[in-house]
Amino acid sequence: MRRIYFKKAAYGCAFTALAIYLGAQSDPASRPFAAAVLILSAAALFFLKEGVSVSRIYAVLYLLLAAFYLFALPLFHVSDEQQHFLRAYTIASGRLLPEKIAEKEVGACLPGNLIPEALEKAGEISWRDLRGALEEKLEASAPKAYSFPCAALYSPVSYLPQALGIRIAGWFTQSPVLIAYAGRGSNLLAVLLLTYLALKWMPFGKETMLLLLLAPIQMHKAASLSADGFTLAIVVLLFAYTLYLQYGRREKLRRREIALLYLLAFLVSQCKIVYVPACFLLFILSPERFGSRRRYLFHAICIGVLTAAASLGWLFLSSEFLTAAFPDSGEQIRYLLRHPAVFAGVLFRTLGKQAPALAGEMIGWRMGLGTVYNSRVLIFGYLALLLLTAVLGKRETLCVAVNCRDKWLGACAACAMALLICTALYVQWTDVAAPVIYGLQGRYFLPPLAMLLLALLETKGLDRLRRKLDAKLVLTFAVGVNLAAVVTCFQYGLSVA
Repeated sequence: MRRIYFKKAAYGCAFTALAIYLGAQSDPASRPFAAAVLILSAAALFFLKEGVSVSRIYAVLYLLLAAFYLFALPLFHVSDEQQHFLRAYTIASGRLLPEKIAEKEVGACLPGNLIPEALEKAGEISWRDLRGALEEKLEASAPKAYSFPCAALYSPVSYLPQALGIRIAGWFTQSPVLIAYAGRGSNLLAVLLLTYLALKWMPFGKETMLLLLLAPIQMHKAASLSADGFTLAIVVLLFAYTLYLQYGRREKLRRREIALLYLLAFLVSQCKIVYVPACFLLFILSPERFGSRRRYLFHAICIGVLTAAASLGWLFLSSEFLTAAFPDSGEQIRYLLRHPAVFAGVLFRTLGKQAPALAGEMIGWRMGLGTVYNSRVLIFGYLALLLLTAVLGKRETLCVAVNCRDKWLGACAACAMALLICTALYVQWTDVAAPVIYGLQGRYFLPPLAMLLLALLETKGLDRLRRKLDAKLVLTFAVGVNLAAVVTCFQYGLSVA
């Protein structure tokens, strides 16, 4: 009985401290919003009963927090969101590939006021500007050439959820603002569906994966038009499904399960080529799961060929857009091939200087257009808690113990993805022979972090500390960090004149 009262007191103290923090940090205009966010979240946590599955808990908290994030900042106050909207609208209109609209410009001809004049300068958009733009209607008769060089490099698969929402909204309204919010909403729901299935399939480490998926930066991206939230959801789904097939059941794989593996591997290869090493996790599956070593080798080769063909195929198609938007990329690739040792020095120099900032950005230290800063203490506390739950997470019932080979495979996949991320940014965004890598952002490393957590799961020799880990208190802190981030974003949105 004393333990129960102690836990309730701990939850109450945690939310009381959060309320004081939000009250102190918020200006008078945003305090009603902060109070509403706090009350609704506290009620959601209070009514979560013991024994409810982690996936259902996640779904409830995700919908609640995503709704807050959806309206915490005005439209287009997320990195490159205008470009993502233009690319998604192009796909929704039936054009899967962008066009070369000028010598060094890639984009498409779209309705002239698809981006209303009041919303053209992303960093200066206020709620008043957004309300004024609501009255505008699309002018298909007056097309305009829009440039979106960054989004042009993404495969159409990355924008399927946003394009679907935009297409459906176009049947009911001609307001570009409402159409954009429909794209946001459909992206949000698609990410929820994929991540819910991932948590449902995870045979172990569910609490750790829940914290990763509720990271403020992931929630922020999922509630926007960005392709990053959907990309992480696909990578995590492949990760969880592979672990489920190997550790969550004993039967041989059926045809539909193998077909789903092919589909997920294809989707990962199309989301971002730098995350293709996530497909290495398919080697976690043992030959016994396929019925024989011969079938195992056959499917491994077929999935490898499919993944390589899909990745290289899109790379070939997008090479024209890459050279148009980033004309120095070819010369940079030649420089890398001639001086691989120099690039190793560039890599270590960049990561050595930016490691703390990248670690914070990976969870959500900087949000919006890079101008919304959350508390470093809360963000790094969240990261520490994520790693702690991976190491001390309570063990679920498994068919067999997680072996070291699979953990090393996860770590190697994470390192390969991180290396590809750095190389891609050095080729695309960085001046030829520059001493550091430009454009590196922590959010790119969330999928590698998911793979790395596999290497930390079920760490031996920590049973005494493991028994002291309280899942609900951990969840309370995670929700609290998100609430602080939501209020910070809302307060920033109000400050934009």
